[in-house]
Amino acid sequence: MYDRSVWIEEVDKGLYDLIKKVVHYPDLNNTPTSVTPTFPLANTDLEDIQLPTVIIKHIGEKFDMDRYDPNNTLITVSTSATKVTREELAKPYTLNYQLDFLSEYKEDMNSMLKYWHSFVGKRYMLPVVNAEGKEMKCYMVLVKDPTTLNQQKGDIKLYRTVMLYDIKVELDMGATTETDIVTGLNLDIDS
Repeated sequence: MYDRSVWIEEVDKGLYDLIKKVVHYPDLNNTPTSVTPTFPLANTDLEDIQLPTVIIKHIGEKFDMDRYDPNNTLITVSTSATKVTREELAKPYTLNYQLDFLSEYKEDMNSMLKYWHSFVGKRYMLPVVNAEGKEMKCYMVLVKDPTTLNQQKGDIKLYRTVMLYDIKVELDMGATTETDIVTGLNLDIDS
């Protein structure tokens, strides 16, 4: 048995690495500086957050019936003279993610969104590393136009843009079954 799954942990890491690589804001010398994403556990975590940032939130998952064939759930992975080994196909899921772009300055938000949209856009193949350590890609799509939710944090105005993405993943745990196969057949119709 193996585990070739891509699930929440793998997508979290993929999004973190992508944001760190792609999203920038101008520092005091107007030099592009990469943003460090965060994973807050609750809204209270936002009080001590370092700005600008992108908050990564896994907000749910659902079984993906569009990519699942209930009539074909097993594949043959090996045969011997008397046995066949079959494996369950990977289970397709869609993970729902919310990305909150937060900044204290409008210029930072402008820069972060410019970098994000020019590199990622509406559809993207997210690089991930599966549970077995193999590099893969997951299809991600923006499911709703970005929403601007500017707010006050004490005397500071926060610029906030929220994006919702669906990310296609699979649970592939390598569960196998071994079955005896027919090795000989007598077709003598005269007996």
